[in-house]
Amino acid sequence: MLGRIATSLLLVMSLTVQAQHTISGLVSNESGELLDFASVFLKGTDYATYTDAGGYYQLTDVPAGDYQLIVTFVGYKRSVQYLEIGDDTEVDITMRGAIYNVDSIEIKANRVAADGVFTHTNVDMDLVKDINLGQDMPVLLGNTTNMVFTSDAGAGIGYTGMRLRGSDQTRINVTINGIPWNDSESHGVFFVNLPDLATDASSIQIQRGVGTSTNGTGAFGGTVAVETDQINVNPYVTVGGMYGSFNSRRINARAGTGIIGDGYSVDVRFSDIKSDGYIDRGSSDLRSYSVTASKVSDKRVLRFNLISGDEVTYQSWYGAPESRVTGNQDSLVAHYQRNIGTLYNTPADSANLFGSDRRYNYYLYDRQVDDYGQRHFQLHWSELVSERFRTKTSLFYTRGRGFFEEFKADESLVDDYGIPDLFVGNEAIDQSDVVRRRWLDNHFYGFNFSAVYNTDKLTLTSGAYGSQYLGGHYGDVFVARDSRPIFDSIRRFYDGNGDKLDGHVYTKADVQVTDKLSAYADLQLRHVDYTIDGTDNDLQSFDVDVAYTFFNPKAGLAYAIDVNQQVYASYARSNREPVRSDFTDNPRDNTPTPEQLDNIEAGYRLTKSNLTLAANLYYMGYTNQLIPTGALNDVGAVLRINTPESYRAGIELDADYRINEQWQVGGNVAFSRNRIANFTEVLEDYTNGFDIVTNTYEDTNIALSPDVVANAHITFVPMENLQVRWLSQYVGSQFLDNTSNDTRKLDAYFVNDLQAQYSLENLGVSRVNINLMVRNVLNAQYSANGYTYSYIFGDRIQENYLYPQAGRFFMLGLTVDL
Repeated sequence: MLGRIATSLLLVMSLTVQAQHTISGLVSNESGELLDFASVFLKGTDYATYTDAGGYYQLTDVPAGDYQLIVTFVGYKRSVQYLEIGDDTEVDITMRGAIYNVDSIEIKANRVAADGVFTHTNVDMDLVKDINLGQDMPVLLGNTTNMVFTSDAGAGIGYTGMRLRGSDQTRINVTINGIPWNDSESHGVFFVNLPDLATDASSIQIQRGVGTSTNGTGAFGGTVAVETDQINVNPYVTVGGMYGSFNSRRINARAGTGIIGDGYSVDVRFSDIKSDGYIDRGSSDLRSYSVTASKVSDKRVLRFNLISGDEVTYQSWYGAPESRVTGNQDSLVAHYQRNIGTLYNTPADSANLFGSDRRYNYYLYDRQVDDYGQRHFQLHWSELVSERFRTKTSLFYTRGRGFFEEFKADESLVDDYGIPDLFVGNEAIDQSDVVRRRWLDNHFYGFNFSAVYNTDKLTLTSGAYGSQYLGGHYGDVFVARDSRPIFDSIRRFYDGNGDKLDGHVYTKADVQVTDKLSAYADLQLRHVDYTIDGTDNDLQSFDVDVAYTFFNPKAGLAYAIDVNQQVYASYARSNREPVRSDFTDNPRDNTPTPEQLDNIEAGYRLTKSNLTLAANLYYMGYTNQLIPTGALNDVGAVLRINTPESYRAGIELDADYRINEQWQVGGNVAFSRNRIANFTEVLEDYTNGFDIVTNTYEDTNIALSPDVVANAHITFVPMENLQVRWLSQYVGSQFLDNTSNDTRKLDAYFVNDLQAQYSLENLGVSRVNINLMVRNVLNAQYSANGYTYSYIFGDRIQENYLYPQAGRFFMLGLTVDL
């Protein structure tokens, strides 16, 4: 009996020793990309395999025992897992990137760290990807804190704009991989020049207020830092299409080699976007492409970027008379009678005004377009010199050239264009309809260098930047017959140049004072040389040569209450030079001076696995802020002057809560007060000849600065592969000028969007995504932007112009990952 028991025990033990088991799992990197053809083996054995196209591996018939599971993949640190095998085992491996975790090598000196002392938002790129169906960047960022966006054509394709804390995009510093995108002379950002850039973006950070030292013009409302540095490990091909209201459509394609050879990769993207626009004739024809070539190793990254865009956009930037938008016939007739012979010269002009609705577009000429192309060349070299020392050097060149074409009725060739004795055939022409093209022809190039040194308690960042901008501004005019240009009548009627040198050096220090307290200091010295000469479109000659040196200090403290909570406070100063039009459009005896901003921020952050909260108080005090006076120059351009004191102050609140796997809610709200201490309005009085009238206002609102901006979102995942979002935005009322007059105001509006996305698999391709976006689902009738001007002719005459936005409209997209 005992013998049989002993024999049975020996047999069981033998079978246990000889039992065969399976080890399996997925291999991915820190970005979640599944790695195919990774090497997987058990050290000291013959058990080895490779991951398949889905990153899956399997080792079979493995005897019980203790093993070291080794996973290797080119460019990543070897993964070693210690396993005790006594049953089938699943082990998922995340490869830590010595190469492809580019953030460990590359420096992003204009970015704020998660626990930094400046107010910022790291944009949810999943949301941007989901709602990106071809609309411009301001629309895609429109639900971030204290952001308001608008679209000239009313549907988010074509010319778009954004305001951050009430500051327009000439005061928002925008960079692409640390390289300035703002135009050096106007400080504007023309997102239409690089359509579908959001498809290339790997991360976007919005800094509200001055923020950290950055490249390019001074940040007076904030900074938008766009990065396109993602390196895809695996080869991929993605194609997509969109169709929507107003005959809007997009075709785009992306492809990449993944990492090949000794760390090489190439990624390309092409996009073609078209729309008829919500506004009459507000069409857009946009094309863009990008190419990124990279060489990466464990200590360095070399990357070349080419980002290119071309746009032909029918002009809708004049806006519509308020009475045309609201449908007030009595006011519309009064507006028409005041402007017969100036705005309305032909029967077609009159029929256009009275035959349209809120979609009215002033322009009728079939080539009233903006036609411009821009190419961005960037070369970035990042070096991990040691574990404590990194450097990055960037070279860049941006080439832009294009024109906007416009029809002008019954112009004096001598007075308006300086053209005497023009003959068309044998006919002498001195008064004629004309078509003119106003050209921009610019070059922008420079370098950016930064270096970071780290110790256990200190992060020290230093850098230097230099650039030169060369801008040609000239205009060609053609005599026209029946709204058609006679091309052999071309004449150059103005020609000017701009030359701007911009350079700075900076040093930033982030010191861990104690386990909980950190201190930050940032010193920047910036110098600008700016010359402009020649003639402008009003035929006036000018010769400006100015130089500015700015010192921009910044400092702050952050205190960690615990691992989840933090408070911070910061002070920052920014100085900003006047723009080109401040010199060319103002009277020669009214030389503009630079603006200065002192910015104080204080806030609280809470970060948990399912909950984030943030609260921020800010004060932005301006000295010599340049604001419109209400007066126009002799060609109708707005004149700006320095006002001694103005400020913006407010509180911003953010929250995001993941209730469970199905529900997530969140939102943000900003309450602000935006005031000018003393404002002098300038009016022209034409009653008896010409005179100037002024009105003075105290503690008045800054134009186009709503006191309340709020956003909310709800995300629902009712089933696998289906996601539904509801997005809401409320924007409080905004004054069109600086007088706080209720007759010159945009009404508050509340807009809701619905987005749904469904993914299909097992269709012979990797994935198919169907994306439906219904904008303004409740069909709100609103205007998001406008302007006003007044003059006196007996009584005060006021003209308000608005930019109405589309009611309910849809966009349906299809994306296929091959």
